[in-house]
Amino acid sequence: MENRFGDRSRGVRIRERVDLWVDRFFSLCIEGVVLFLVWCLLQVFVMASFRIPSDSMEPGLTAGDCILVNKLVQGPRLFNLRKAFSVEDVKIYRMPGWGSIGRNDVVVINFMIIRMMSVDLLNII
Repeated sequence: MENRFGDRSRGVRIRERVDLWVDRFFSLCIEGVVLFLVWCLLQVFVMASFRIPSDSMEPGLTAGDCILVNKLVQGPRLFNLRKAFSVEDVKIYRMPGWGSIGRNDVVVINFMIIRMMSVDLLNII
């Protein structure tokens, strides 16, 4: 769409700019979705972050410290989230790990507080 002076019309230039911004927006959205999926997979299979709740690990760790847990040492745990949220018995599978726990390693223990709360509620009733 060139006019007699060899210039493109203003409408064509505006449309090209809009197309460029739409392409950039969609590519940014796709990159964001991919990064979110990679982050989720890393959280499930490779690492997890925890905050130390009390002073029981002093002087090495103090209350409020953040730690990253390497799940590859013992292997990540896999279980059915629907059953866990509906407070049913859940069978936990552990993938094979690539290491072993050594001396001076910090071990994170997950405490099943939901099950204890339901037992306490039954005892009250």
